Amino acid sequence: MSRLAALRNDASSESGRNALWGMAAEVGQLVVSLGIFLGLALVLETSDFGLYSATVAMALIMSNLAHVGGHVLMIRRVARGMPLEPEWQRTVTTVVLGTLIGTLILLVFRTLFVPQVSPRTFVLLSLSQTTFFWLAEAATQASQAMRRLEVGAKSKLTFASLRVASLIGFTVFGAGTLDSWAWWAIGGSALGALGSMLITQRSFDIKTRFNPPTISDIRMGLPFVLSATSDGVLDSIDRPLLTRYKFVEAAGFYSIAYRIATISVLPIMAMARATDASFFEKGARNPAEAYEFAKRLTVRSAGYGLVVGLVLFFVAPFLPDIISIVFWFTDGEKFEDVATVLQLVAFLPLLRGIQMFPANALTGSDRHNVRLVIMVGAMLLNLLLNLYFIPRYSWKGAVGTTLTAELAFAVALWVAAARLRTAEPAPSDRETVGTVV
Repeated sequence: MSRLAALRNDASSESGRNALWGMAAEVGQLVVSLGIFLGLALVLETSDFGLYSATVAMALIMSNLAHVGGHVLMIRRVARGMPLEPEWQRTVTTVVLGTLIGTLILLVFRTLFVPQVSPRTFVLLSLSQTTFFWLAEAATQASQAMRRLEVGAKSKLTFASLRVASLIGFTVFGAGTLDSWAWWAIGGSALGALGSMLITQRSFDIKTRFNPPTISDIRMGLPFVLSATSDGVLDSIDRPLLTRYKFVEAAGFYSIAYRIATISVLPIMAMARATDASFFEKGARNPAEAYEFAKRLTVRSAGYGLVVGLVLFFVAPFLPDIISIVFWFTDGEKFEDVATVLQLVAFLPLLRGIQMFPANALTGSDRHNVRLVIMVGAMLLNLLLNLYFIPRYSWKGAVGTTLTAELAFAVALWVAAARLRTAEPAPSDRETVGTVV
C-alpha cells in the first residue's frame, strides 16, 4: 500500500476522523487562548497581568483537585459499555460541587500568594477558570467517551467563541482593570459552558440532573484527581511563587512565554483525546498492546514537538517585531522579556510529546497508581527546586526547574511503561460497573 493510500485510510478510519475533529477543536482553542492571553497582556497593566497569571494558575491547580477524577471515570466506563447519561450527570454534579467548595478553600491561600487581588475579583476569576471551564471540558470529554469528537469540537469552539466575545467587550467597554475583566471573564465563560452543555445534551439525547458521586466513585477517582493535581502543581506553581516572592512583573512575561510553549502542544492533546478510549480498550485486553500503541503515537508526537520547538526557538527573537506589526497600536518592546523566556522553554513541546502516551498507556492498563507515584515525584521535585531557585533567580530559576522536572518525568514514565510488555491484564471492572448499575 502506498504512503498516500495509508494516509487516506488513517483519515477515513474512526480514530482518524476523531483525530481530525479533535485537531480542529484544539487549533481553534489554541488561537483563542493565545489571543485572549496576548490581548489581556496588551490591555492590562503589567502588574495586573502578573496578578491575573498567578490567580489563574492557582485556580487551575485547585480545579484539578475539585473534579475528583469524574471525567476520567466517565470515559472509562462508557468506553467499556456503560450508558452515558448517568455518567454525564455524575460528572457535571461533581464539577459544580467540587469547584465551588474548592474556590472557598482557595480564598484562604489568596492572602499568601496574591493579596493585592480583592476577594470578589479572585472568586470571579477562579469560577471562570474552574466551574465553567470544567463544565465545558465535561462536554468535550463526553464526546471522547462516545467517540464522536465532532460534537466535542462544536462544544469547545462554542466555549472559545464566547470567551473571545467577552474579551472584545472588555476591550471596548471595560475599564481596563483586573476587577473589570473579572466580570467580563465570568460572563463569557458561563455562557460558553451553557452552550457547550446544550450541544452535548442534544447530540446524545441526555439530560442534566443532580447526581452526586458515591463514596466508591470518589475512591476510584482519587488516583486520577491526585495525578491531575500533581500535574497542575508541576505545570502552574511557579507563577504564584513568583508573585509570592515579589516578582510580579516576571510572573506576567514568564506566563506569556510558557503559555505560548504549552499551547503549541494542543495538537498532541488532540491526538491524546482521540485515542483515550482506545487505550482503555487495549489496556483491558492486553497491556502490551497499550505499550506498543503508545510507542507508535510517540513517534508522531515527539516529531511534532521537536519541529515546533525549533520553530519557537528561532522565531522567539522576532516576537517583539511580530507583536508590533500585528498589534500596531502597541509597543512590541514590552515583549522582549517574553522572547528571552520563550527561547529557553522552546523545547517543552518535545518533552510533552514524549510524556503523553506512556502515561496514557499506564492509565489505560489500570496502572494509574504507578503513573500517580511518578507524577507526585515529579511534582515534589519541581516544587522543592522552585522554592530554592525562584527566590534567588526569579524567572530563570523557574525555567530551569521546569525543564529539569519535565525531563525526569518523561524518563520515569517510559521506564514504568516498558513493564507493560510482560504485564497481565488488571482485574475486571466489576466494581466500576456496580456503581453505575
